[in-house]
Order: sequence, then structure tokens, then C-alpha cells
Amino acid sequence: MAPQPWPEVALDPAVARRWLQQPVYERLASSHAGFLAELRSAAALFVGFAVPDGADPLGWLDRFVRWVQREVDRRGGTVVQLTTGDKGAYL
Repeated sequence: MAPQPWPEVALDPAVARRWLQQPVYERLASSHAGFLAELRSAAALFVGFAVPDGADPLGWLDRFVRWVQREVDRRGGTVVQLTTGDKGAYL
């Protein structure tokens, strides 16, 4: 079978912006290159937190994560994920 190129895929920029991290979107939007490669510093942030007694756990966690995202964003970073396990939680 003869090799065939990948089909062209057009993604609405408004849709892409919601799913991409801001620095990645800006780089793709400002560049005409088809390939994105970049080495960026990364750090794990280990945090200890506990849901206050009587608080709605999901609502409290949502507010906490949004606060952390704002603080990290203010310093030029991006929160990629929150992981919880038997040894604690980290971002």
C-alpha cells in the first residue's frame, strides 16, 4: 500500500484556545511553523490541605484549586494537574 499523508485538520481557534495552555496557544497563533517544541522549566508543588469541618468538600476543593491556579498564573506558571494519593496531594 502506498503511503498517504495525514489529512489536513482545521480547528476553530476559539475552540483550540479553550483547550490549550495560554503560552502554547499564543505561540501557535503567532507562528507559521507547523511544529511546536519548547523546553520549559517545571516544578512539583507539594501542598498540604484539609477540608474544613462542615464545608462542602467539592466546593471547597474547587475554590482552593482555582485560587492556586490564579496565584501560579500570576507568576507566569500553569497548573497542569492535581494528584492525590496515600502520601498526600501535589500540583
